Amino acid sequence: MDPVQQTSPLPHLSAEYFSWDYRLQLLGLGFAFYTAVFLLSHLLSGALSRTYNGLVAKEKVFWNLAATRAAFGIQSSVAGLRALTEDSALTRDRAGWARTLFWRANQWVMIHAFHCRMVLTYYMWWVIFTHWGELVTHVAVPQLVLFFTGLALLTFIINPIWTHKKTMQLLNPVDWNFGNKPAPVNGAVQDQSEVKPHSS
Repeated sequence: MDPVQQTSPLPHLSAEYFSWDYRLQLLGLGFAFYTAVFLLSHLLSGALSRTYNGLVAKEKVFWNLAATRAAFGIQSSVAGLRALTEDSALTRDRAGWARTLFWRANQWVMIHAFHCRMVLTYYMWWVIFTHWGELVTHVAVPQLVLFFTGLALLTFIINPIWTHKKTMQLLNPVDWNFGNKPAPVNGAVQDQSEVKPHSS
């Protein structure tokens, strides 16, 4: 939302990008890649692991599926981190809507949702205290500690801070990610030649 920040426009997509042939090729490549990961896991595990060689066929399939899911998870994490950290036209206010009635209404709905979440956490505390005996009797201590830690953080730190920040952003639209610089108003976009757009 920084008016000085330079970003490049999103690339123009050709008609080929939306064709069924292109989509089917992409699906086929994805299937082939993860099939290759599955087979590579089978070959490497068979060559390097005694445990794997001692498993029955069904267990070997689950072993290789776990390796394939891990590869997918790593790929997804890298893509997600890239989307979050790479500077592009998606990181700024594309259209200058930050000072419009639509944006303000959206902020009001979000702030209302934060207040509803605060009421829900208070209700959870009330339910806990009215059923304290059953809770202590039937729930293990480590789970209680984890639950109370999370609920306390949510009730006394996370909810109040985010409700306050969103309220302040409603009153003064800024982008916290870029040093609280004011959001641009509607108008022409400046030169956008320095930063690469997202590409997938």
